[in-house]
Amino acid sequence: SSSKQATTKELVMHCLRNSKQTTLLLVILFLWANTVFAFEPNKTIPTVSLRNADQKLVRLNEKIGKPMVLMAFNLACVYCDPEIKLLMEEKKNLGEDLQVFLINADVISKKEKVLDKLKKLECDLPILFDKNQDYTEGVAFPYTIIIDSKGIVKEVLTGFSETTKAKILKTIKEIK
Repeated sequence: SSSKQATTKELVMHCLRNSKQTTLLLVILFLWANTVFAFEPNKTIPTVSLRNADQKLVRLNEKIGKPMVLMAFNLACVYCDPEIKLLMEEKKNLGEDLQVFLINADVISKKEKVLDKLKKLECDLPILFDKNQDYTEGVAFPYTIIIDSKGIVKEVLTGFSETTKAKILKTIKEIK
């Protein structure tokens, strides 16, 4: 609305006159608030194409038909390992009834470091790479998306705690 735009403009002008730090904070908050994340609950999965460790292009939209969990992580994430282990266990329990894909979002780390980490975790889940952060820019890790067999995003979660663990398990149970 025009009154909201006027208020925002007035606030920006005030900040510009009074504080560079406030202006920076305002710009950051504005950009974050206007970020449209690729995965939104109750919407169809967007077109997602990522490369696997062998550089083969994987189109996740072509995997629709079975429930799917996407879990994005980076090597610096301290909460990602427990979630990877949880997803490995769920995949083991549900077998072919559940698809799980890990998505590495490291911009700097080499593929070999990522694969070494997964080997140490004894992880055999498929790994995809989002080196340009086309789907993971601006998110906190772990970033978990649970999608039903029709391709509808059912849950989007960030971080890992007992609460998120319970949500992951509950949502997987509901969609399987």
